[in-house]
Amino acid sequence: MRKRRPPLTKQQKIVLRVAAGLLPILAIIIAIGAINEKDAPPPPAATTTKAPAEPVEAAAEPKPAPAESKAEAVLTVENNKDFAALLAAVDDHDLFKEFAAKYQAEPSSSMAPSLQ
Repeated sequence: MRKRRPPLTKQQKIVLRVAAGLLPILAIIIAIGAINEKDAPPPPAATTTKAPAEPVEAAAEPKPAPAESKAEAVLTVENNKDFAALLAAVDDHDLFKEFAAKYQAEPSSSMAPSLQ
């Protein structure tokens, strides 16, 4: 015959009930986090690291000099009025959104439009 265990104390019963109540809540939080993570767009760094596959015809075309494209792609306060305004703004979220919308869709070779 087995030796009988002593009954659980009141404190042990409370701990078990709390743990049993928290487990489903924790599972729901993890599930919601996983769903939100799937729906979230990839971070900008992840989208820029992927090199798009270029057709063979496009590879045969001459490309502009690297010095020119790098100079155009770098936004500075001196060459971009919008960027200067963005850096000067502290809590203007609308300006941040406008800047991101304007420059996100443009190819990297035209990232720095002339001063306005």
